[in-house]
Amino acid sequence: IDERGQYAFTGLASGTYTVVQAPPVGFEPTSPRGPVQVFNETFESTSFSPSRWSFTQATIDTGGNNEPSAPYAARFNGSFGTSGELRSVTIDLSDSDAATLGYWWQQRGLGEEPDSGEDLRVEYRTASGAWVELDRHLGSTASGAAFAENQIQLPSAALHDDFAFRFINSATFGPFDDWFVDDITLVTGGQVGSRVELGADDSAGG
Repeated sequence: IDERGQYAFTGLASGTYTVVQAPPVGFEPTSPRGPVQVFNETFESTSFSPSRWSFTQATIDTGGNNEPSAPYAARFNGSFGTSGELRSVTIDLSDSDAATLGYWWQQRGLGEEPDSGEDLRVEYRTASGAWVELDRHLGSTASGAAFAENQIQLPSAALHDDFAFRFINSATFGPFDDWFVDDITLVTGGQVGSRVELGADDSAGG
């Protein structure tokens, strides 16, 4: 980066990258109020960090198929009516005018296919403590071979000081109905950032 704020990323492999501002812990941008990543999880070990998560019937393992940030992803394996849940800690969004929740998800992976009714739900907590559904991935649909990305623009009711989000699956018939989630991000200040596609000889800059 130079004195004019021009920057470049070189030596990157071909692919699609998302560029956002991620200030150091304890710092807050004052101007401009552009996209800021306030939460990021790539599951780099097999233990959930208590500073980020609470969970039931969820693990971190290598059961996904080609995880976005290999080798691990979060795995939901609710059994016999017990839901698997992964819940974020409380995040203060009261000073945000917009926020986007992003994640990659996969049905089945290298495990077992979910059945009808064994869905993966994404929910957020309102200021009153109620949980509201943002999206639902259906167990009744045929699973795809790869992880898929999802970006959700949060509603204005999510922008409060007691915000949290969770992934939850509903188990019905057995213990081996698998969902996987990886690369979870929460970005405030508008859209998630600039998506840049690079060819073999390109570099990204701004």
